[in-house]
Amino acid sequence: VTPAKELYLSDISPKRATAFAGPFYDKNEQGESLLLDETTYEKGVWTHPMSNQEAESIYDISNYDYTMFYAIAGKEQKYVNALPGSLTTFRVYVDGVLADEVVDLVAGETYIFKVDIAGASELKLATGVGSDDLTCDGSIWGDAKLRYETPAEPETPPVDTSKALYLSDAT
Repeated sequence: VTPAKELYLSDISPKRATAFAGPFYDKNEQGESLLLDETTYEKGVWTHPMSNQEAESIYDISNYDYTMFYAIAGKEQKYVNALPGSLTTFRVYVDGVLADEVVDLVAGETYIFKVDIAGASELKLATGVGSDDLTCDGSIWGDAKLRYETPAEPETPPVDTSKALYLSDAT
């Protein structure tokens, strides 16, 4: 595996997905570009939760050798314009365990997910209405991707030569 190898979630099919609408890949439900916080994303997942249940996309990642999941999550711009200040919740589960979440993300704000998936078999993205119970929640997981990163090499501490004893100085 080479460093910085990536796979966008929109390039693979989920093994299971539930939503009021979606998921749609690289476009919204009307075939338009993904617009999140005034930024257009070429790649990503668009979804809309149900009023009483989170929208979920579950991916089998057991055959991939990736170490991290990345995404920028938020409410799609047109829904921000329709209901400014409304709330949405985003969660990422790895092998059924909650790995990261943002609860009640305010429309117009984004949250960056960076989740360790090394050795994982399943990745689940869940999007839900916020505590305001407003269901106008067309949501985007922008630039959602799996990525392989090599472990960072440990830094070698600098040598303090003022306390060094050189063998040539010893008897």
